Amino acid sequence: MNLGVLRDPGSEVEDRQYQIDLQSINIGTALWEQLKPEKEGTKGRVSAESERSSQNPALEWNMASSIRRQQERRAILTPILTDFSVRVTAAPAIIFSKTLSPDSGQTEEVVVCGHSLEVNVTSSLDFYVSIAQVQLLQQLLRDNMVGSNASEKCSEDKEHPGAICPV
Repeated sequence: MNLGVLRDPGSEVEDRQYQIDLQSINIGTALWEQLKPEKEGTKGRVSAESERSSQNPALEWNMASSIRRQQERRAILTPILTDFSVRVTAAPAIIFSKTLSPDSGQTEEVVVCGHSLEVNVTSSLDFYVSIAQVQLLQQLLRDNMVGSNASEKCSEDKEHPGAICPV
């Protein structure tokens, strides 16, 4: 049953949703040493120019990138996921203001439906994962899992330092 109540902006019950499409997403890993900008200057005394650039991170980054172009350093990016697309759809709750008595002007808010968030992968996912990346993911999960007793037990096991702990 559609009485046109949901579609009209400003109506008593307004049905809305928002969507964003993210396309050609790539996720990879690299060594931080290859990505971070190198600092100029000699050890010991700090020059005025170096001090000024340290107060402006954007200037420091831009200066480091121009130096990097001269040195032809390149970061090696190891892909994990390549060229995939995601669609995110969000809908706020629908609330209807019901008038209890026309004389007193009292209203009651009735929740028709709650908030909704939907995430869909709209293309194929191709995983390229190396052993080093799996170990990094395992370490990140172990370090960041809240309330996980498995990581505490595993870190206490000094007899088997190379053992893989369940996450």
